[in-house]
Amino acid sequence: MATKLFSTNLLVLGICHAMAANSAETVIEEITVYGTDSDRYNAKEAVSTTGFKSSLLDTARSIQVIPEQIILDQQSLELDDTLRNISGVQPFKVVGGTGDSFILRGFRVNSIYQDGFRLAQEGRRVQTPNVDHVEVVKGATALLYGQTEPGGVINVVTKRPEAVTRNFLSTNFDDEGQQYTFADFTGSFNEDETLLYRLVTSYEDTDTFREATSESNILRKSFSPSLTWIISDVDQITAAVEIVSSEAPIDRGTVVVQDANGNFDLANIPEDRRLGEDLDVLDSLQKTARIEYQHTFANDWKFESIFNYEENDAFSYQNNPSLASNGLLPGLPPISSILATGGAGLSFNSVPEDGVLLRTSFESDTLDENFFVAFRFTGEIEAFGKQHVIATGIDAYQRNQDFKSNVSLVTLAETGLAGQIPVPDFTLFTEFNALNIFDPTFDDFRRDVTPVSTTDTEDEQIGIYIQDQITLNDQWIASLGLRFDQFEREITTRSILSAFPNPALSAFAFVPDGTTTRFRGDSETELSPNAGLVFKPTETVSLYTSYSESFTPNVVQNTITGEAQNQDPSESKQFEVGVKGSFFDEALNFNVAIYDLELENVLNGTDPLTGAGVFNGEQESRGLEIDTSIQFLNGLNVVAAYAYTDAEISESQFLEGNDPQGVAENSASIWASYEFKEGSFRGLGLGAGAFYTGDRYADGANTIELDDYTLLEATAWYYFPIGSGSQVRVQAGVKNLTDEEYFIPGSNNFRIGVGQPRTVFASASLEF
Repeated sequence: MATKLFSTNLLVLGICHAMAANSAETVIEEITVYGTDSDRYNAKEAVSTTGFKSSLLDTARSIQVIPEQIILDQQSLELDDTLRNISGVQPFKVVGGTGDSFILRGFRVNSIYQDGFRLAQEGRRVQTPNVDHVEVVKGATALLYGQTEPGGVINVVTKRPEAVTRNFLSTNFDDEGQQYTFADFTGSFNEDETLLYRLVTSYEDTDTFREATSESNILRKSFSPSLTWIISDVDQITAAVEIVSSEAPIDRGTVVVQDANGNFDLANIPEDRRLGEDLDVLDSLQKTARIEYQHTFANDWKFESIFNYEENDAFSYQNNPSLASNGLLPGLPPISSILATGGAGLSFNSVPEDGVLLRTSFESDTLDENFFVAFRFTGEIEAFGKQHVIATGIDAYQRNQDFKSNVSLVTLAETGLAGQIPVPDFTLFTEFNALNIFDPTFDDFRRDVTPVSTTDTEDEQIGIYIQDQITLNDQWIASLGLRFDQFEREITTRSILSAFPNPALSAFAFVPDGTTTRFRGDSETELSPNAGLVFKPTETVSLYTSYSESFTPNVVQNTITGEAQNQDPSESKQFEVGVKGSFFDEALNFNVAIYDLELENVLNGTDPLTGAGVFNGEQESRGLEIDTSIQFLNGLNVVAAYAYTDAEISESQFLEGNDPQGVAENSASIWASYEFKEGSFRGLGLGAGAFYTGDRYADGANTIELDDYTLLEATAWYYFPIGSGSQVRVQAGVKNLTDEEYFIPGSNNFRIGVGQPRTVFASASLEF
């Protein structure tokens, strides 16, 4: 997290030396500048929409950029804290808090991109020390990426080697037990500055406020070297490697409780109580290798080729809350009665008021291998009397995933139900372990697990696209783009055990199987157009409108035959209009957007006769978003955002008319910082912010509403020089200043994230 701090004292010394060579009488006083760039929050360009660097004012889309300096000032070590500065982005918990997921414009966004490449999801949580900036493209965005989720693309741009030598060391800690240290070194190996290097590395050993029976530490280590060879004025190669090892506790959060009257509420338990075991962890090792080659032609056209390889090996053991929380417990109706009534009167998305939570022990082993290769041409031409900036390219993506599933099972005799239900003696049942959430007893016992199935999935996608940004005249800019994709999926499943054929038992009873099924879907194709128009009444104001599309493939498993079946992709379409402005010599910048986003052909249940998925669901989202940055005074920087999101499940077999899970109608944020540039307080910086999230439902059934919350933060830092060209920064602050209790939606009512309580943090860093 090198901070682009001033090294003006070195620059002045160089000028002094040069001038002294020409005139022995010239004397210039050395000046030391404290702190950071006055314009440190204001981003002016992005590449994630067009494929080439384009002014945000000339882009007919809402695209927001979070620069590195905001990450530093807010001490945001993870993506969650970084993205709250952007309108329309809301947090979402997945994989027990070990993965990144968000809600953007009313839709789930599970895929995080790094330098334009989609990362593996299992156990992948982006850390910010190697982040240069984050670009968020809102809404349907297929042009550069192919299949994407309707909410948009979150693209993390990593750091690259720089010619100017800069070394940065930092240590961070807080009163909850965080210990985070990282280093960032960059510069040139030679005087010609043709061989540049960068190394970012980090180490984390962090306690969390969520406890089971003892400390549950997060252990992460990262190593990210990169090298740029500037072969000539027109050729260069960059190679980058990232290795991240992680051991993180799986924390499913809190649960919903249903009382005898059928009312739902969040469990009234201490916020630090984790309803798992200390043994519930996810270990992962992520390796990424990337090679980029660039060639610039005589006419300034640029050719880029990219090869990216990612390997993610993740292993997890967890005691998961069971969806059938009221069933199969001592004192409840015997299993035969439950089967006879079809489970009538039982709740499958909440814990009974006595607080007894059923859990199942589950173990998984996932190996993801992702290959990505891309070739792109960008440049300018003049045709038909107009100036065109063109990006065109071809890319190919292949993902191979091996997934092994193991579950804790018991024999029929061990259940005590032998002779009570008509099943074969060799039937195995899911082993449930009970935990009273109000008076828990944790046993720290690792239960034996039995292999149930292995699944190998191979995805292939190849795409070709072209984008043309046309300057019609001094006031009008048009953009036209089209992408063609061909994709297919192959799934091989080996069923070591299979669900018992009685539908009433299929959720928890298994018999030996051993069959292998292979599915290779028909090759699917998709065309994704986009178009935009910008009108600039002045050089600093843009009125724009745009239309765009994206898609996600659909392959589902037949509930009767167990076979995978290909379905038409889900398609999203977005219309957007907006205004962007930059006033007072770029002291005030804003983007106001109004959008209409629709997702069609969504899974809407299962046909009871055929077992096939029914794809006729729809979800809609309309809204208003405002993003601003302000720098009215030297040293003052403000970023603010507001989003109104009107989202609805417009067509569904069971949920029609409901709000989508986790979508807040209103959300807002403001962050302001001020650095003293002169006088007695020069080097001192102050920062404060407020982050608001409105009411939203914890599930798509709208069973329970999570209350709105506002998080307040305050911090202060101080820079002081310790020698020529070196600075130390010390910082301290408080997050969640008022100790607000808040909750974050997860995949269901058994997985609701518990927000971080008031936390005092501090850091010390050195740049030299």
